[in-house]
Amino acid sequence: MLGRGAGHGHGTLYFAREGLTVRAADFSATGLQQLQEPARAQDIDQRVTTAAHDVRDPLPLPYTSIDAVFAHVLLRMALSTKEIHSLVGEIRRVLRPGSTFVYTIRHTGDAHYGTGTGTGTGIAHGDAIVVALTIARQARNVMKPFSGWGKGFVSER
Repeated sequence: MLGRGAGHGHGTLYFAREGLTVRAADFSATGLQQLQEPARAQDIDQRVTTAAHDVRDPLPLPYTSIDAVFAHVLLRMALSTKEIHSLVGEIRRVLRPGSTFVYTIRHTGDAHYGTGTGTGTGIAHGDAIVVALTIARQARNVMKPFSGWGKGFVSER
């Protein structure tokens, strides 16, 4: 499994505890270093590897080489629409056919909706966080590379 935008590794650690081998990728080498300590403490470090990587760059992985990708709120980061499309295209490129891509996004029912200073692009800049709210139509458009794959939607509500 590939964890995109892994940060401190909450998702990475969960999947590794469940027995998966996870490659955690994030732009923050510091965040990736910080996830290695709990991986060692939980005795799952043999199932976790890390790599500093900017999501705006192509993945250093061969075509159809990954079984699953998890991207928790990565698609709501302060990226342009073009950058998000490129990021999703790279994920599609490295996933094997029939694999799983799990991603989470913010929406208009989110607690952070309407906070911060809007930019007119669906991105609101707040004091400590940048919230990019993705509505369902935008998510469907971004996910066009996955047309023909099975899809599901799960809400926190």
